[in-house]
Formats: sequence, structure tokens, C-alpha cells
Amino acid sequence: MLWNTFFDLNHFINPNLYPSVWTIVNRQDYHPWQQVLLFLNGIAAFTNVICIILISFGKISNFFWGFFAVSIYGCIALVWDYVGDMQLNLFFFFPF
Repeated sequence: MLWNTFFDLNHFINPNLYPSVWTIVNRQDYHPWQQVLLFLNGIAAFTNVICIILISFGKISNFFWGFFAVSIYGCIALVWDYVGDMQLNLFFFFPF
């Protein structure tokens, strides 16, 4: 999951349609807050992996890491018009 966050294979097929995290900074058609959220996508993936590992060990601290993963990815989904993912993360996963 972390690999796919930073290295999208679709970017190598059609770079204009699938921008890479590494090339997004140089593009002028993205706002700075969209660029920041793209970089936060890696943090959301990392915190989600930590949350899943802690769940497998039965640790209660998984809620702390899950809070960050769900809230960051919910904001990312909202900005990039993934309304279904935003609703799933912010209105379903976040309260639970």
C-alpha cells in the first residue's frame, strides 16, 4: 500500500492522466493545498498500516492511529471528489 502511494504504475502509462506524487509539485494546475494533501496520502497510508498491525495484536492504541488515517484520507477524498470514499471514511469509519 505504501509503495502504491508513491509509485503509481498508471503514471508510467499515461503521465498526464495519472500524475505522480513526485511530479505533482511542478505542475501549475494543482493548488498548493491539493499538493499538500497528496503528500499527506503517504502519511495516511502509513498510519493505516500501523492501525491494522495494532488491531492484529489487540492493542487499544489502534484507535489513535486509525483516527489519523481515516480523517486524513477522508479529507483527501473530499478534495479529489471521491464523495463515496469521503462518506465511508468520515461518516462510517470515523464514528466507529
